[in-house]
Amino acid sequence: MEIVELARYLTPLPEEAMQRNAAIQRVRDVVACIWPEAQVKVFGSFATGLYLPTSDIDAVVLGSGCEDVPQGLKALASALHRKHLAKDIQVITKAKVPIIKFEEAESCYKFDISFDVANGPEAAESVRALMDVLPPMRHLVMVLKVFLHQRDLNEVYAGGLGSYALLVLVAAFLQLHPSRQPSRRFGKGPSKPEDLEQNLGILLIDFFRLYGRTLNTYDVGVSCRNGGAYIKKSASGFYSSERPYLLAVEDPCDPTNDLARNSYNISRVRAAFEYAYLRMVAPSSPKESILARVLRLDPVLFMRTPVAHPESPQRPHKKSRKKRKSESPAAQEAAEKQNKKKRKHRERSLSLEEEGAAPAAREDTRNPSHPLSPAPIAGSGQDGHRRSRRREAQGLEAADGIAGHSGSSNASGSRHIRFD
Repeated sequence: MEIVELARYLTPLPEEAMQRNAAIQRVRDVVACIWPEAQVKVFGSFATGLYLPTSDIDAVVLGSGCEDVPQGLKALASALHRKHLAKDIQVITKAKVPIIKFEEAESCYKFDISFDVANGPEAAESVRALMDVLPPMRHLVMVLKVFLHQRDLNEVYAGGLGSYALLVLVAAFLQLHPSRQPSRRFGKGPSKPEDLEQNLGILLIDFFRLYGRTLNTYDVGVSCRNGGAYIKKSASGFYSSERPYLLAVEDPCDPTNDLARNSYNISRVRAAFEYAYLRMVAPSSPKESILARVLRLDPVLFMRTPVAHPESPQRPHKKSRKKRKSESPAAQEAAEKQNKKKRKHRERSLSLEEEGAAPAAREDTRNPSHPLSPAPIAGSGQDGHRRSRRREAQGLEAADGIAGHSGSSNASGSRHIRFD
């Protein structure tokens, strides 16, 4: 139930979708000024509906007729800069797929735009098809994206696990879950989609166990094509003698493409999965939140208005002031006392959220900083949080010997263009 409620809470609001669509339209208008016949198509998490409030917007420019892609990216960067529609513009021309990264000035949404790469929209279609036949996939992906985001393990450029690779991992895990395998001992027939384990908590724990401690990543990779399979890395061409520990994830749209080949910090990702598995299977009290052991309250993700539950009864409208005037003084006094109690409770809840009030989160950040626990809330302005962040950084280096990776940012917020 916790996982269902969390996924529902993180479901994009209509206002968020409208803001993102408006930002995409502004970018489309700039592209049309340069290449009138070109089309801007969105793919990735926004196209599949599995995006968080902090997720980037992935788009591709098709039909531009641009033969020199690096020059086309630079032309788009210059146009965005002239129209003051973007900041922190970065043109990356040396990557396998050259892209332009920027932050849309009005909405502050981050964009990643490529040219003439048609497999992005195709990947979004395949993900939607998988979600249709694997109902638990949406809930698990939303929880896991928050899990990786809170540990800074969700960016491929920093060695983390990308969204598309995570989707394939979840799909392959569900396809190959033991609950779907036919039992030859009892003579059962082939498995059906409804045979899949329905308890999301068990599925999440099994996911952490499989990819955190069970899977042999040196020899085996995963694929979600043709019902899911474990593949041999050497036979698929995904084995790297320099980095044999890398996780191999086959692209369902291109079997020759390894989606996790650049996730060089996969050891930290797997260690985080194993840590979450151990935390979730540890003894607990009946009223304790198991999910709070691995996730913390995040002001960016959770300080939002939740989506109304479709089966929840509609709350009655508050009485108007005119009706209240007709009530007796005793009734008005009782209503005022009730409102005061509600205001105090609401103020206390907000203050607890600002402090990261979940017991498991406080335990994680105050103990000798475990490198796999969620990072403390940044920018809180409290000395305790700053000390916790320093201790966490020291613990990371001492435990793993791995220096933290963070993307470059412009603190002043001024507009600039960087070419890499």
